[in-house]
Amino acid sequence: HKIYLSLISSLSMAFFDFLKKIFEEEKKEEQGSVKIEELESYLEKELKNIIEMEDKVKIEINAELKNLIGELRKGADELNNIKLDNRKESEKMKFIIRENLNLYVSHLEDLIKSLENIKYSSLKEYIQEINKRINNFDKSSKNSFEKATILTGEPGKTRGVIRNYLGKMNNNLIDKKDILMKREQISKVRDKLNEKERLKINESEISREIAVLNEKINNSEKEKEKIINNIEKLKKSEEYRKEIEDEKKIKEDKEKFAREIADLKNMINLKSLAKQFHSDEKKNELIKRYQENFLEALEKDIGFEIFKIINPEFSEQLKQIKEKKEELNKELVFETGRKIEENKKEIEIMNSVIIGVKKQIEQETKRKEKIIGGHEEIIKEIKEDSKILSIPIE
Repeated sequence: HKIYLSLISSLSMAFFDFLKKIFEEEKKEEQGSVKIEELESYLEKELKNIIEMEDKVKIEINAELKNLIGELRKGADELNNIKLDNRKESEKMKFIIRENLNLYVSHLEDLIKSLENIKYSSLKEYIQEINKRINNFDKSSKNSFEKATILTGEPGKTRGVIRNYLGKMNNNLIDKKDILMKREQISKVRDKLNEKERLKINESEISREIAVLNEKINNSEKEKEKIINNIEKLKKSEEYRKEIEDEKKIKEDKEKFAREIADLKNMINLKSLAKQFHSDEKKNELIKRYQENFLEALEKDIGFEIFKIINPEFSEQLKQIKEKKEELNKELVFETGRKIEENKKEIEIMNSVIIGVKKQIEQETKRKEKIIGGHEEIIKEIKEDSKILSIPIE
């Protein structure tokens, strides 16, 4: 039983350790180098050859498997025909052995059916399925085998048949290990070629995205330049020159108006009036409002109540100030100046957009650099993995 398990373990090692063993093989004859762009096509041809060789190996293994099945079926028949009646052991002992013989034969028949119905696509899968089913049989039949062999060694013959088959298959795999290794290694290299192609596509997509973003910046800069030129044109216009003069005059008028109010306020002497009418609540409240905000109080003083308590000589001046205030309060629209301010706001928006797009370009550039690094690394790995297949890459 230990020898049997050892052979199964040896079978697994023979299959899964090929990649390591290949480095111990004699150096293969050198061949011409292959361009990495042509590697996929080259591997496709190599894979076709390997599949053809695998098919031959599968035929060999299948022929041996049919022989195994025939011998196991013969062994099952022999086990069914074992006679225990003439043995001296107790009936109870013979009953237990017969029951376990029947159970062992049942497991053996299950193994035969299982081996007859193996479905596979590759040599590796074929070997794995055979190995798995024999291993399952070994585990499930272990107890019945041990009890059935108490009085007879016949069940051991079927184990010997399986052991011989595994030994032959193991030797066959050792001889064909290059085929199995190449299939695995080609698959590995092709996966990396696909990854290389994926990275290349991603890099191209990012490059196109960066080009679109740069074009967006260029268009924004051109549009911004047009707006700046338009601002300069507006500033040089006669309309804008006149608006500047009007603004300057309005500013001067407001400054002059403020001085006139201050002078009039001092002349009226609201502080003195407050003392004079402190006992008259209504007049005192009116004076207080004028003290707090002279212009606002004047605007709200519809009936000119203040005239009733101030020196009459100031009444006309107050009327003029009120009229002038209303005149200065009229909203003047400087059309050219408005256009200039709108253009300036457009430039601010464009500058904000350009900053955002530049950040996008920076992020995309970092992504591209990372992909380029990954692309270079995958090429190195492809070259290293191709060496195992004795394929020098340019």
